[in-house]
Formats: sequence, C-alpha cells, structure tokens
Amino acid sequence: MINPKQRLRVKPSIIYTELDNKEAVLLNFETKYFYRLNEAGVRIWQLLDGKKTIGEITDAIVDEYDVDKDKAFASVNRQIKKLIKEKMVEITA
Repeated sequence: MINPKQRLRVKPSIIYTELDNKEAVLLNFETKYFYRLNEAGVRIWQLLDGKKTIGEITDAIVDEYDVDKDKAFASVNRQIKKLIKEKMVEITA
C-alpha cells in the first residue's frame, strides 16, 4: 500500500494532453505506453507536483469532490499504483 506521507514526481518522459471531455491522455516516451485519465484521474495528476504528499492529494480530492476520506484515499492509492506500474511517476520521499 502507498504511504500517505510519500511524495511523487512525474517522470520527465511523460507527455500530458487534456481532452475536451474533462479527460486526459498520458504518453510515456520511454515505454511508448498510452494511458487515459478520467476527470478524477486528471485532478490527481494535476496535484502530482512533487511537493504534495499523497495524504495532501487525498485531502484535496475529499474537498473538491465531497467524498469520504477513506474512499478518496483508496481511489488515489489505486490510481497512483497504476501510474507507478506504468512508470509514469516515481516516489521521491
């Protein structure tokens, strides 16, 4: 499981493009893998600035989407695990 005190950084090889329908597409130039984000995934991606902890990202999702903190953490955790697996982000601390 991801630790809420960890910080993540977007890898420099990632290209991010927002689509008209509040979704986005990521392209990893190292792996040539495409990844599509829904609206909540886009917001999580935008919060991955290398400064915020996963707990702070979860808090922002709770505030913006009016969702239970445990449910938000599970969603953020799931998204981040996928992004780590696809080598789009890396843990910094």
